[in-house]
Amino acid sequence: AGANRTDITHGTKTDYRVQNYALQLSVPLFNKVQNAEISSAKINEIVSKEQFQINHNELLINIVESYFKILNLKSKLELTKQQKTQVHEQKKMANANFNQGTVSITDLKEADAKYSTLLSQENSLMLEIKRENSILSEFIGTNNFDVDIQIPTLTQLPNIAENDQAKFDQILLTNNNQIKIAKLNLSLAKKEIEKAKAADYPTINFTTKLSRNFDSQDSAFVAKQDGWDYLYGIEMNLPMYNSENQYKIKELYATLNKNKYELDLNIQKQRAQMLENFYN
Repeated sequence: AGANRTDITHGTKTDYRVQNYALQLSVPLFNKVQNAEISSAKINEIVSKEQFQINHNELLINIVESYFKILNLKSKLELTKQQKTQVHEQKKMANANFNQGTVSITDLKEADAKYSTLLSQENSLMLEIKRENSILSEFIGTNNFDVDIQIPTLTQLPNIAENDQAKFDQILLTNNNQIKIAKLNLSLAKKEIEKAKAADYPTINFTTKLSRNFDSQDSAFVAKQDGWDYLYGIEMNLPMYNSENQYKIKELYATLNKNKYELDLNIQKQRAQMLENFYN
């Protein structure tokens, strides 16, 4: 849509005024480039969803690792506290025996050294637990949580036999997010080639235009009109040869081959990791 007004004044005698209002609508009937862009956008949307799932899984892994790290540190802290209590009792006995003359000063100093070492370990573990709690709070978004030192009960997992390897291999190829993204990137590279080739095809649009002119009524204005103009029809744009686009197609084919190698590499890496976990 558009509007235009032109005012021309010469002295005080002649005044030419032209006002034009127009509304134009164009509907594509055939546009192969646009269709390829829509297909690429849909694939990019799926890639984004798979990447989100990968990030979500990594977050869960980080939370679980942080949780069990805190459990491990708390277990070490409890053990250190118990050892410190025992050494403290030994230190009291060593002091009593030293006062009675039954032990040497060396034994007393050794008990003091053990107690100081355990006290230092206790303080170090408490600081490390505080740091890990801070990291976990960043992962889960709140400081209001409590890590239970009790080990959670796990459900009984089914037995895995060696002949189940093929089944797990198929599950890997179907559900692994990294492999999914590699396959989608390969499909995206193919769509980019289609889009580049589509630039050599014509585009066909249905176009309609409605406009109205309001011209000056001055007698000095020769071409006068005051009415509606209608225009509609089929418009076709035929592209000429574009050498830059040909080089772009060659570059996209190189990207396609690169994505093929990356897909094969991803499958091999994920399969090797699956086999390692399977036999462990």
